[in-house]
Amino acid sequence: MFSRDIKSGITISNMSDELFNDALYFREQIEKTEEYFIVERFKRVSIICFCASTESWINTIIKENLSGKVKLSNIDTEVLEFINDPNKSIPKYFNSVKRKLYNFVPRAINGQSINWNSDKQKEFEKYIELSEIRNTIVHFSNRSSQVIHSDKVNSMIKEAPEIIENLFNKYSEMGSVLKTPEWFKFRKSRLI
Repeated sequence: MFSRDIKSGITISNMSDELFNDALYFREQIEKTEEYFIVERFKRVSIICFCASTESWINTIIKENLSGKVKLSNIDTEVLEFINDPNKSIPKYFNSVKRKLYNFVPRAINGQSINWNSDKQKEFEKYIELSEIRNTIVHFSNRSSQVIHSDKVNSMIKEAPEIIENLFNKYSEMGSVLKTPEWFKFRKSRLI
């Protein structure tokens, strides 16, 4: 009989690392089959995992940078409480990837938001593009079918690791207390 019991008092897990590795694994599986529906499944899962990994690490960046501050605004306090307690309601202004990328992460790092109209950041815009594909998958409607089965999805899956690494390199350049983790530099899945 198979048992999943672990003979240890703790299990160490880094969800961002594991999800990124899962995304790489499913991306690799796309090349190993020609079965259309299986390929489409692997594409969907890969995109979803890449984005879940990224947004998990975004929350970690916000948390670690805000935790070191002596004084927080009411908004930053509310966001930090939400990140620390997932049972709290999501702050209404924290529900957009664009706002997180341009407003919350930069403000957590250096106290200043970036204006997305006058100061577009190519690293942020590429991730927003990837995130929009994830949203099309997760919030599917019949009209989404063309996007999900397009060449754009294929190219975004190939580019996703670089898009994500570049995003976190940008935050490192801005002065984040957390630098780009090593796992975002991997391009092949590994046994973890």
